[in-house]
Amino acid sequence: MLQIRQQVGHRIRGLRETLGDSQLDLAARAGISRETMYRAELGTHATSIDALVKIAHALGVPPDRLFRDS
Repeated sequence: MLQIRQQVGHRIRGLRETLGDSQLDLAARAGISRETMYRAELGTHATSIDALVKIAHALGVPPDRLFRDS
């Protein structure tokens, strides 16, 4: 599970950086805390499906995009 969480976190970080957003910017758009965003990107803590869906929507991608390479 840790490897999957880290892969998802890496994808979130990459998409966020492509948009030129900070963690704080993306967290605000997603309606989650900066700490939740940090933990999602780090991938060492479980992130709820609800938070991942909010992050995906804030990134402008379908939620399943976080679980697969483009």
